[in-house]
Amino acid sequence: MSRSALLESTFLVGKTEFLGFPVRPISILSLELCRRMGLQLLGGVERWRGLEVKQRTEQLALFLWAHNAPWAEVIESVRDGTWLESFDCSFEPAPSMVDLFEGELVQFNRLVDAASFEVRLRKGFEADKSVPQDLAPTCWISELVDEIAARYHWSEEFILCELPFVRAVIYHHHCVADRREIWTVTPAAPVAQQMAGMGAVAEALRAADDVETM
Repeated sequence: MSRSALLESTFLVGKTEFLGFPVRPISILSLELCRRMGLQLLGGVERWRGLEVKQRTEQLALFLWAHNAPWAEVIESVRDGTWLESFDCSFEPAPSMVDLFEGELVQFNRLVDAASFEVRLRKGFEADKSVPQDLAPTCWISELVDEIAARYHWSEEFILCELPFVRAVIYHHHCVADRREIWTVTPAAPVAQQMAGMGAVAEALRAADDVETM
């Protein structure tokens, strides 16, 4: 399937259940919460395949809890480090469910790969070498939310909690693609590096802002 076809497929009606379990979409917030619980959805396919069957079963149960339980419960449990006490550890998905979840991970990463981009300054907009090298780092999540909210006027809660992550990346691309000082190009890095890549995009955009204001 072409990159364009993959991106278009993300705008089909998203799943509201997985194997009979009602679930929320993988969003910016749920992706970060899962990362903090050791469930690496982005770039985590090979790691997932290297886990023991019991570990994969536990991670699937954790994923279902993180995308089904009330947001307040999930957020508070992750913040306090008590999520292992909060979700139903007795739930044991069938092996077929574990295999299907691997397929979901593969598809999710394919979509993120297709949506991801890097930023390059156009000729004539070279970065100012006098910019301090010790600038305070920015948070890629806040950059993403800020760009999308400024253009589409959606609430922070909607962008973080309800907007599917892949669509958020696509909308973010549209937010920055028409800026005259940059090109947006296909990233060379594999999907496993895209979380770090988001931070790199944020830094590159900030560098472009510095150039534009000179």
